[in-house]
Amino acid sequence: MKHTRTHKRAERGVTLVELLVVISIIAVLAGLTLPVIGKVKIKGKITEARKDMADIGGAIATYKAEYSRMPVSTPAQNAANGAPFTWGGDFVFGTYGVLGYSGVGTATNNLPSGYEANNSEVMLVLTATEQFPTSTNTVNAGHAKNVRKTQFLNAKQAEGTQSGLGDDGVFRDPFLQPYIITLDLNYDDFVAPAVYRFQSVSQQSGTSGFYGLLHRDPVNVPLGNTDDYGLRNDFAIWSVGPDGKFHQSVRADGEGT
Repeated sequence: MKHTRTHKRAERGVTLVELLVVISIIAVLAGLTLPVIGKVKIKGKITEARKDMADIGGAIATYKAEYSRMPVSTPAQNAANGAPFTWGGDFVFGTYGVLGYSGVGTATNNLPSGYEANNSEVMLVLTATEQFPTSTNTVNAGHAKNVRKTQFLNAKQAEGTQSGLGDDGVFRDPFLQPYIITLDLNYDDFVAPAVYRFQSVSQQSGTSGFYGLLHRDPVNVPLGNTDDYGLRNDFAIWSVGPDGKFHQSVRADGEGT
């Protein structure tokens, strides 16, 4: 009769040392993979933000073509009319009064008249809405600023302060911060969008700036009128980007989307 010898090595289980080695390998692989996944997610959010901004821009352009004016309230227009030349005669819809926003405020030209607003004013008009559920802003009551009740913008609805158009009427980016919108309200086809008007932020070389920004009046640059950069356009829309930061001492190529 033949006897079958059973190898004890084949019968024993995984040792604690071997288990720890496997766990260590998994941890190393996870450490290498997670940063890549994080970068992919951020890149996806940037792409989404750019699409949102393109949609807002398209809606503004279509509104202007239909009504021959910008989608703004009378107080915002008056604020722009009363602004000095160095502020550009434009209006920046920023982070004023935004629920859940705890970051730095925008440097705007709204202060001379004491009037400030977030982007919900623009959203009211572009979405043909009279009033948002948790907002007291009534600039489009009775559809005063969009009498044809045309829905120029179809934005993703959001709960609370999540990405999209919230119940407070604020359109937030994928990083949960409000989109900043500057409108050309003196109709000179030039916008100075908040902190981007500063030379310390926008100057790249001479009178040329980053991302198509340029100085409005190159002749006056040597005379000290340096904080007057902007875009040759009738509106500008931007997001504070992944880090949620912007400041007049930080160059434009190191922030935002």
